[in-house]
Order: sequence, then structure tokens, then C-alpha cells
Amino acid sequence: MAPRSTLNVSLTAELVHLIGEDVSSGHYQSASDIIDAALQSFYEGRAMPDLYGPADGALARSREQVEALFAQAAAGMAQCDPTGRFVRVNDQFCAILGRRRDELLQLSMQDCTHPDDLAHNVTLFRRALKLGEAFEIEKRYLRPDGSVVWVRNAVSPVRDRSGTLDSLLAVSIDMTDYKNAQEDLRESEALKGSILEAALDCIISTDGESHIIEWNSAAEQTFGFTREAVLGQDLAGLIIPPEYRDRHRRGMAHYLATGEGPVLNRRIELEALRADGSRFPVELAISPISSGKGPRFTAYLRDITLRKQAEAEARESERRYREGQMELAHANRVATMAQLTGSIAHEVNQPIAATVASAQAALRWLARQSPDLDKVRQLLTQIVKNSTRASEIIHRIRDLIQKAPPRQDLLEISGPIREVIELTRAEAMKNRVSLKTELADGLPLVRGDRVQLQQVMLNLIVNAVDALSGVSDGEREVLISTGTDKSGGVLVTVRDSGPGLQVATSERVFEAFYTTKAAGMGMGLAISRSIIEGHGGRMWASANEPCGAVFQFTLPIPSNGAS
Repeated sequence: MAPRSTLNVSLTAELVHLIGEDVSSGHYQSASDIIDAALQSFYEGRAMPDLYGPADGALARSREQVEALFAQAAAGMAQCDPTGRFVRVNDQFCAILGRRRDELLQLSMQDCTHPDDLAHNVTLFRRALKLGEAFEIEKRYLRPDGSVVWVRNAVSPVRDRSGTLDSLLAVSIDMTDYKNAQEDLRESEALKGSILEAALDCIISTDGESHIIEWNSAAEQTFGFTREAVLGQDLAGLIIPPEYRDRHRRGMAHYLATGEGPVLNRRIELEALRADGSRFPVELAISPISSGKGPRFTAYLRDITLRKQAEAEARESERRYREGQMELAHANRVATMAQLTGSIAHEVNQPIAATVASAQAALRWLARQSPDLDKVRQLLTQIVKNSTRASEIIHRIRDLIQKAPPRQDLLEISGPIREVIELTRAEAMKNRVSLKTELADGLPLVRGDRVQLQQVMLNLIVNAVDALSGVSDGEREVLISTGTDKSGGVLVTVRDSGPGLQVATSERVFEAFYTTKAAGMGMGLAISRSIIEGHGGRMWASANEPCGAVFQFTLPIPSNGAS
């Protein structure tokens, strides 16, 4: 027999009168108690009269009051004969089963009971008829539409005037909502359990004192502690490194006092401890949970050891790539400067020769009986000027050839461009190429590496001169210009009147090892584009009109708007 539990039903005034006022105080613990008290009080200990026999005055009143008990009861009430057929049902019972009274009086308890509950119910029914015992049962009825309704039935035997048990009286409480809520709770708990067990991340819950109350399988595998071993343990002392434990406890106390937590509901990275004492990096997110049992916290942790290793490997790969790119750029600069060796030697030789000539003339002026010191002073000034020019040329060559880490300086682009033009002018003249410039004044400053940007200009100018060296007719001209683009950044253009580019090759020229030169490496333009892109800019090529090629690149201005 199912254990009895406190019954909370709304009783009619007549039923309260029959049972007594103490029903409201909880004296009666079940529907069976209510039925027994009602019948005992009504019949004052006598056997229940035969409600189907002839009705005298007293019996008629009894019958009327029993009918009132049936009709006005807040709970469902049904009386069955020994075969289980319904002989009396009230409106509330009809509502519970979703049937009319005339329908139910044509049916039996067996007809309406769920098949899975029928055998147990019939066993209790027969036992009650045989032994005269009351019983309680939770069972399911089937409604006409096929839906199921859960009820708690308190069933008591009913005897006629002779004391013969002739029927059973059931009080039914609709428990469908309660059962559905229980089922929803079970499903919710099952879903929670499956999520906890299937989660790839560690899920750890604690109470307001940092005691562990949940520890999923992923946490077991990650930290090396079993769930049974950690429940009730202090989280800080278990997996938080010693240097962070006081901070954790202070943060917990601050949250409990103010409701504010700087690390709540956001992702942070820190170290955690495994059972063997080893440390490893984790990504952590903590969410507070409102609970009637006090504050609760759920932490979601992910072991990011592999991610950190991958990041370190990526950084190392990027470092090696940058080093390789710098080596390649340096090799390209050296190769380009080697191509200009003759022209550079001529460019250096000119100021040196002028210096020698000025020195010799100064000596002659000094050798006179009346030295002309003004002439000597002018010649010495020329010597200083020519020496300075030679020194600047050598300095530029050294800057372009030497290896040095990249720098990020604020530059006015026209200055570095002019220096490259000076270095290449002799080569251009040797190939009967005219270098012209249209360098804009007042351009905004750009941030970049001076040598790398000069390498780009060196590649573009030398390529243009090489392209024009094979032109036999027309002008041989290279125009270097600067300006601003639509976004306000700096635009640099190198335009030549050579054989030009085809549309199909305007992008291929930037591919590594692609070249149109007999002795070219095919790396200059590829390196130049990577340098410009490394500075946040863009580089492209197009055809010049009516002939030749145009190479252009842009450089963004710094975010602080330096000018």
C-alpha cells in the first residue's frame, strides 16, 4: 500500500460540518481519513444504510445528505459495485475523466484505467472487497481523447445495513499537473546530467563558500580528481595555484558583500593545478546562479595547453618567416646595388675627383708669393661640399646594404625618394633615360622603415630603367610622383614609357620568381609588395598611356594624423 501523505483539498461546508472543524488544522492526513471520518460522523458508528432499498423518512434524509456529499465535494468521488462498475459519480470525477455522468455509469473502473496500471489496481480492489480494507493508489485514467490523467485515489469499503460489503467508495485528486511537473523535473535533471557528462569543457559548481557541489567527467579527466573525491572540497585549495588563492577568496567575499564580481560572466586566462601538482593554462568563465539555498557559482574551464603551444609555434613560425623575408630583402638589395656598382662608382668618383682638383688649386694659390686666401677659402668650401656629397652617397649605400632590424619612424616620403633618385641617376644617364620628378609638398607623414621603403623605390626605378634600355625609338622617360589617395594616405607612382604591361601579366609580375628579364631572379616586385603590405599599404601595376607601365603604391597615415 502506498504511504499516506498530507492531503490538501478544498472541502465543502457540508463536508466540513460532517467531519468536524479540525479538518482545517491538518488532523486528517489522507483522503481515506476524510472518508472514514465523514461516514463515521454521519452514521455515528452505525453501518451505512442501503441506499438502493425503500426510503423511509430518516433514510431519505440520509440519502439526501450522502448525495449532497457527493455533489458538493471539491474532490472527485465515485462508488463502484463489486464488479468495478460505476454506480455513483460526482461532477468533479466526471470532469477529471472528461466524460458525462451517463457515460461513466455505463462503464467500469477497469474500462477507464490505463492498461499499465490495471493489474495492480484490480489486485487492490479485490483485496479490499475480500478483507474490507481501505487502500490508496496513484494511477492513470484514460480520457476519451486518449489523453492520460494522473489521480490519487483513496478507496474505502462501503457496507449495507446488514454489514455486508457491497461497494467501494473512491475519492480522487487530480495529480496530472504534479506528475507532469515531476516528469519535467526528471527530464531536466536527466538533460542536465547528459550535458554535464557529454560536455567537452570542465563544468564545476560551488556554493557560496567555494565548496565543490558539481564536478563533471571532463573535470575528472582534466584535473585527475574523481567526482567523489572532490565533492565538498574547497575549490581554491584544490585547483587554484597558491599565489592566486587569496585573490580568489577576496573576490568571493566581495561578491557576497556587494553582488559585484569583476571576473564574472567574462572569459579570462590563468593557470590551474592538476592532481599531480603540475600547472597548465586554462580559459575560464564563471557565472553566478540564484538559488534558494544561497549563492551558487558555475565555472566553465577549458584546457588551452594545445592552443598555447600552437600560438607559440605560430609566433616562432612568424619570426622565422620575418627573418627569412628580411634575409631575402637584404639579398635583393645587395643584388640591386651590385647591378648599380659601375654607376655608383662613377657617382662617388665625381665628388672625389672634384675634391682632388679643388685641393690642388688651393695648393697653387697658397704657393704664390702673395697667397690669395679668399680663393683658398672658396676652394676649401668646395672640398667640404664634395666630400660631404661623397660621404652621403657612401652612407646611403651602406644603409641599403647593411642588415638592421626594421624600424617604425615617422617619414616624409619625398626625402627617401630623392636619395634613391640620386643613387640611380648615373645608371639612368648611362642608359640614356631621363628621370623626372613631381614630388608634392606638404604630404602627411607616414610611419615605416626608411631602408625598406627605399628598397621598394630602388626596385621600381631600376626596373623602369631596365625596361627602357631596350627601347630604340621615342623618349626614354621615368616620372616619379607623389600625392594623396582618396583615403588621405600617401600615393607614390613610378611611370615609364617602355614596352609596357599586358593586362594578363599585371598581377603575375608580383609573383615570386616570375621575371621578364634574361638574368632576373623574379623576386624584386614580390619583395616590394610584401614590404608595402607590411606597412599597411597596397601595391599594384597597370598599363601607361600611350605606352609603358605604371607602378603605384599607397601608405596609410598614422592614426594620430601626423602631418
